[in-house]
Parts: sequence; structure tokens; C-alpha cells
Amino acid sequence: MSGDQESSPTRGRLAFVHGGLFLLTCATTFAAGSQLSGPFDPAGGAAFAGTLMAILLCHEMGHYVVARRHRVDVSLPYFIPLPPFISLGTMGAVIRMKRPISDRNQLIDVGAAGPLAGLAAAIPLLVLGLWLSPVTVITSSDALVEGNSLAYIALKYLVHGRYLPGADGADVQLHPVAFAAWVGLLITMINLIPVGQLDGGHIASGYLADRHERSSAWLHRFLLVVGAGAL
Repeated sequence: MSGDQESSPTRGRLAFVHGGLFLLTCATTFAAGSQLSGPFDPAGGAAFAGTLMAILLCHEMGHYVVARRHRVDVSLPYFIPLPPFISLGTMGAVIRMKRPISDRNQLIDVGAAGPLAGLAAAIPLLVLGLWLSPVTVITSSDALVEGNSLAYIALKYLVHGRYLPGADGADVQLHPVAFAAWVGLLITMINLIPVGQLDGGHIASGYLADRHERSSAWLHRFLLVVGAGAL
């Protein structure tokens, strides 16, 4: 057996780690979802956790399947649980590669596969969640107000037949499925920023090669300015 091959006990331990982290992250996202609307809500927690974990799993398996098709030596995803009372229960997941991908076409394929697979899951789940979300006039100052985007506005219009939020203060009262799908969409968009080890960084590196380092440095500075302006 070559040194690159793992023994059965090692594979068994790794399977336990991957499965354990996945189940723990399911638990933390369930706890986070259960407390989003105030009193402990197990049904809402299950809907939130199931939706968010499905999107994250599709995202990571998109990377994994395409990497394996290219014969890139990658691990199964390591899901990252977070304390539910200070977060949404997870910081996503990572996949470990034994060596960097040197082929630029493979790098683009593997980098893009995750966001595409995540979006393929997030968009229909968001439509379903919006369909389950009633439109009401939001009056409480403590109400959760999610950010809008052109795609999100279009989906709300598609489902409810009107521009939301409306001039009368009406907006969707997000069902846990809708909120989890919105979070999945947001995570995907952030992950496409073309810097560092984000998926967007890998895609940009595949396209731009050595020029990516220079463009990434300028983008880092621009993001700092944008962040400072948003404070």
C-alpha cells in the first residue's frame, strides 16, 4: 500500500470526524433556528437547519464531486459548528486538498462547482420559503429586516406579485425556510468575492494567473474602504 493511501482504521476515524461534525452542525443550526423568532420553536429550528444544511451540503459536494472527477485528492467536507446563541450555528464547511491544483481549468471547475450547486439548491428553497411567508405590515422596531438584492426583490415579486418592501411598510414575514435560504444565498455571494481562499479567489486565480495577486491586493483595499464607509 502506497503512502498516499489511507488505512481502513484511518478512513474509519475520518468518517467518524466528518459525520460527527455534520451532525453537530445540524444540532447547532437547529438550536439557532429554534430561537430566531423568540420562544423556542422546534419546528422552526428543524425547517431552518434542514434548509441551511441542505444548501451547504450541496455547495460542498459540488466542489467534492467535480474535484474527484478531475482526480484531485480532496477530503469530504468538514462542517464547522458555532455556538447557536452568538451565531446562526455554523461557519460553513471546508474541504482539504493534499496539494494545490496546478491546472487552471481544473481550478476554475472546482472553484465554480460549489457556488453553482449551492445556488441550484438555494433558489428553489428560497422560492418555497417566500411562498410560505405571509406579507404583513412590519411595525415592530425589533423585527428582523434582511437585506435586499436585485435577485431577492425579483423572487419576492415572482412569488407575491408586488414590490416588497412596499411604501405602506408591508414586507414578507420570513418563514424559517425563507430565512435559511436567504442566508445560503448571502453566503454564496460573499464566497464569490475574488480574493484569497474564497471560491471567487480560486476562480479568479484560474482566469488571471499571476495577475490575480495584484488585482486581489487592490480589491482588499477597496473592501476596507467600503467597510469603513458602511460603519
